[in-house]
Formats: sequence, structure tokens, C-alpha cells
Amino acid sequence: MRFSFGSFYGELQKRAEVAGIGLTETIYPAHVRLPLHAHESPYFCLVLKGDYEEIDARQQRLCRPAMLVFHPAGAAHANKFGKEGGACFNLEFGAAWGERISAVAPLLDAPTTFAGAATAGVAARLRREFHLMDNVSALAIESLALELIVATVRQRTLTAALQAAPPLWLKQAEELIRARFAEALTLPEIAAAINRHPVSLARQFRRYHGCTIGDYIRRLRLENAKRHLTATDESLVMIALACGFSGQSHFSTFFKRATGLSPKQYREAFRAR
Repeated sequence: MRFSFGSFYGELQKRAEVAGIGLTETIYPAHVRLPLHAHESPYFCLVLKGDYEEIDARQQRLCRPAMLVFHPAGAAHANKFGKEGGACFNLEFGAAWGERISAVAPLLDAPTTFAGAATAGVAARLRREFHLMDNVSALAIESLALELIVATVRQRTLTAALQAAPPLWLKQAEELIRARFAEALTLPEIAAAINRHPVSLARQFRRYHGCTIGDYIRRLRLENAKRHLTATDESLVMIALACGFSGQSHFSTFFKRATGLSPKQYREAFRAR
């Protein structure tokens, strides 16, 4: 089955069209299976609630709340929802937008998942404008849609660059950082642990990861905080301290700067019900 622009499986909650962009929110009952189908237009799906499996000709993936999934035009896939059912916010692009997206191919030429808080944050801001719909929402939606395309293309570019295998010592540095990201690590401390010069470590880390070690640690703290916000009832101050922030104020400022949402708004948008 092939859906035309604006059509989706599921129970329609709300729909709007702004500057050739279709915005649709849908919900799905528990254990429902959606047969193999495709959409004539490319679109992003922001998972709001519930886990589900998605299968296409290339792979099977588990989609979870706060995950963003891109589907190129005509890409056939099937879905199977779990015991909680699900809810999705879909951002669909008309013909003119499809041409813009095609211009960055092959970076967005296949179904792709994006699990970072930054991309989910942009999509969540789009959804807020979709529900607000005041006299500047149309402009905001168009701007945020461009921002989302740029963010996802850059993330795909970085992923492609990382496919070359890094040296063993760099993997060891990454493992140390991932295990101790909440601590006040220093570059000389990490370098000494793997018997490398700090300058060499910093240079090679940036080459393979596309960011500094400090940026990488901030990203790990952000992703860990995101998991705490959506999966637990812990207070913001406890999450802040567990993830390496100096306090709730520092955590809230950093989180909103990175995602466009406060920790409270992010929890309300994506936590499991």
C-alpha cells in the first residue's frame, strides 16, 4: 500500500499543513501490526509514546520514545507495536521540500534513526508550534524544519566519517570516558591512563569523533540525563548530580541550550505513561 501526502495509519489526533509541510499526530492501539506500506513523500517520525518494531528490506529496528526516524519517499516498511501501543508525531515534506532533501542524498537516502537529544529536541519544538499555532507558528515551523534537516544530515555525515576503525588506544580512551563521564576528568588524566601524550589524544579524538573530548563528555551527560528524565521519577537535582552537573541550575541551563526544551518539558513530552 502507498499513502498519499497527509495519509497515515493510526487514529488521527491532529493534522495541519504549513508551507508544504504536513504535520500529523497519530496514536496506535496495543499489539497492532501495520502491514508493509510506503509513503509518496519523505517524512520524519518522532516517537512520543510506546516502543515498536519497524522492518524494511534492509533492517529491523526498535523505535522508542524520543527517537526520530527518517523515511525516504517510497521506502516500504511494516510496524508492530507493543503492549503500550504508541503515539507518533509525523513531519512530512511536499514536493518542493522533497527536492531539497534529495539534494543532500545519499545522506538521507535510506530509513535512518536518530537517537540524540538534540535532534529530538528540534522535532519536539516543531510539535509545540504545531499545537500552539499562533500567528508566528508557520514561520517557526518552516525554520525548525530546515534546522531539523541540517541537524540530521550533519549527524549522518559524522556517522559516515566514524566508520573507519580507530586505533585500539583511542577505543580505550573512549571506554574510560564512557565509564566515568560524570566525573571531573582531565585531558592529562585520560592520556596518562592510555599512555599517550595529551596533544596526540586530543587531535586523534577530534579526528575520529568530530568533536572535542569535552563536547563528547557533555553529549554523554545529556543522553544519560535524557534517559533518567523519561524512565524515572527522580528529581531534577538528583539527575543533575548523577550525570555530572554541578547542580540543577547548571543542568537546566545546559539541557535547554542543547535541546530547546527545559528538562521538565522534555520529561512531559517523552516519558513513558
